[in-house]
Amino acid sequence: MNTIYNRRQALAMGGLAGLSLMSLAACGSLAATGGGTKLQLFFWGSTSRDKLTKQAIKAFEQKHSDVKITSQFTAFDAYWNKLSTQIAAGTPPDLIQMDMRYIAEYVKKGLLLDLSSAISNKTIDLSDFDQILLNGSQVNGKFYGIPLGGNYQAFLYDKDLLAQAKVTLPDAFSWDEFSNICTQLSHALGKGIAGTGDESTNITAFELWVRQRGRDVYTTDGKLGFTQEDAADWFEYWSKMRKSGACVPIEAAAEALTGGTPTTNLVKGQAVFTFTLSNLLDAFQALMKHKVGIHMPPTGGKGAQPGMYLKTSMLLSVSSKTKYTDDASKFVGFLINDPDGVKAISVERGAPGSTKGRALLQPQLTQTQKDTLSYIDLISKSDQARLKQILDPAGAGAVEQALQRAGQEVGFNRASVANGASTFFADAKKAIGQS
Repeated sequence: MNTIYNRRQALAMGGLAGLSLMSLAACGSLAATGGGTKLQLFFWGSTSRDKLTKQAIKAFEQKHSDVKITSQFTAFDAYWNKLSTQIAAGTPPDLIQMDMRYIAEYVKKGLLLDLSSAISNKTIDLSDFDQILLNGSQVNGKFYGIPLGGNYQAFLYDKDLLAQAKVTLPDAFSWDEFSNICTQLSHALGKGIAGTGDESTNITAFELWVRQRGRDVYTTDGKLGFTQEDAADWFEYWSKMRKSGACVPIEAAAEALTGGTPTTNLVKGQAVFTFTLSNLLDAFQALMKHKVGIHMPPTGGKGAQPGMYLKTSMLLSVSSKTKYTDDASKFVGFLINDPDGVKAISVERGAPGSTKGRALLQPQLTQTQKDTLSYIDLISKSDQARLKQILDPAGAGAVEQALQRAGQEVGFNRASVANGASTFFADAKKAIGQS
């Protein structure tokens, strides 16, 4: 997750615009009846992602009758603990959906397969793949996962509630202006509906905040790039949002973290806005009767730096422990190269990195999916994006968890803003091994 466009790069990449858990014994590589192989795929996501994934698996199995793939999925917040449990039990899934915040840690532990051989022999063909996404998806110059798409940070919002409140959104707004908009929405819509969810625990939103201040969350030598003051200002902003009623109460915010997209305040009709990533527009719309819109997040205001960047939405990795590296690699290649694989997963995991894949999808895209790609095009051509060149270090996932803990402590008034920021900063340093 460490890449984005500037204007020149946007032109070069213009095409990008245009469970439950099964028993642990069932996980990992298993010999299939009839002499074939059976692979396990584990991913985070929604029921709509599960449906599309199963369609892709079915299409793959029709072309590879000796391979059977069983898939499991869960919400993002539960995913990493469940994945760790499987790995600790010695039964890791063969195919692992991976995030750039976590991949360095998994590579450091030797848990992911170096895909160089599969790329070299064209089992995974990257000759048609966008170079910006590829450059941002390497660890130590090698590929341990292949990007399944690209996306931008985004605000999704309930168009019907916005119309009901008779509020018109400007093309761009600062954080202070966003606070005023949300306060206006909360007052207009009445009890039970707030302007926005509470994003104080959202690492992606916090990263935007930090980058707009001219820094990055991490430095090139793997240390924290933000200051304790940055964290305090972040918690203070959301503390004021709670006090003014501009965002949902902390109880509703905490509940929203428990079940992924279906439990978000936006889906539950408790908030007009939620901060997320552009590829999730389709998933949110599938869960809501109201029309969902997509909008640029707040800018940093006068004198601020661009904070947004094109993010590798997620990667598909192969376990270093799998017995079936060839078959697992074939499935990775199938999703990004084969027309049936590309059509099956569509843009739900982000805009495809393959030029041919994007062209192939155009005739079948829904209006919501077209809106997603239009948004990517809009941000690419704006002045609100700058390149992210620093890979999140091992321990970045624990930093994300530390932000959630500290944010909730402040939100529930169990810690002051200053103490919450101090605790988060100390825990974040510890997570990445910074003295």
